[in-house]
Amino acid sequence: MSNSKAMVVPKICSTTPIFQRNFAKKTKQAMREEDEAKKEKIRERFQDMDFQGLKEEWTDDFDLCIEEFEDNLKTLKNYRASPNMFDHVSIPAYGDSYDLCELGQTIVRGESNILISVYDESLKESVMKAIMMHDGELECTIEGKYVSVKMGMTRSENKDKVLDQAKKMLLEFRSEIGRERGSSLRTLKELEAVLPMDDIDIQRKELEELYQKKHEEGQKIYDRKVKDITKK
Repeated sequence: MSNSKAMVVPKICSTTPIFQRNFAKKTKQAMREEDEAKKEKIRERFQDMDFQGLKEEWTDDFDLCIEEFEDNLKTLKNYRASPNMFDHVSIPAYGDSYDLCELGQTIVRGESNILISVYDESLKESVMKAIMMHDGELECTIEGKYVSVKMGMTRSENKDKVLDQAKKMLLEFRSEIGRERGSSLRTLKELEAVLPMDDIDIQRKELEELYQKKHEEGQKIYDRKVKDITKK
């Protein structure tokens, strides 16, 4: 019988749980510090602005969308052959510039054809070039003592084309004003980190009301333009 004693292996306690607890504490602390740093950045960004300032900024952004939309609609040309449609086209003549109405007479020859009788026939070329620069889509030629202007499409065809362009501009306006709304909502989302939710909810409601008001304003501008295009 052997007298040797069995070797006793000392029990080693795992330190993993302690390490995990310490790591968790450090992680939570780091997260709190990171969160506080983000809040401080938000406070710094908006330290000189109150809610009234934000509303004014929103209004300015929406109004800019409306202004650009209105300017775009003004570029649409709904041709109706009329004796005065080129009256204010500027013509270089005699070392100066004159309105066409001072240099000639416009005569309507159908819904898409106009003749311009130039008082001084030596200016016919200048008149033709000025009209073509005024609108490159017009077809201009010199026919005898007249400058002939053809619109290239009937009034009905032109009307349909202009209405289609106006519709595209309306959709672009809606897209632009929607982007501004989204940007403002993201700002309010950031402010949730440093301001009471009750205040944020009030501002969000006011933003939506302002957005709807400006959206409707743009729609009214479009409706007026469509009415102008389609009237006889």
